[in-house]
Amino acid sequence: MLHLPSLLPECVQPLLTDAASLLTDLYPRTFATDRNGKINDWEAVVLIPFVSADRIRAALTPLLPTLDANAAARNRHGQP
Repeated sequence: MLHLPSLLPECVQPLLTDAASLLTDLYPRTFATDRNGKINDWEAVVLIPFVSADRIRAALTPLLPTLDANAAARNRHGQP
């Protein structure tokens, strides 16, 4: 099974996994679903909080200077 935080740079992973993170409520371990008459689990609407880009940006900005060179390069706009 893929462990999602491992796809992120190490300095950013605590935003998803640390209970004291400013964003911990956006990544619940369990959540409710609303099937609304649907039969299969995959058809249900997942009931999780709406994500605020401003909140994510505020939590991420202080961590950007700690990115290693490879992660910092991936975080820049480049030529398509």
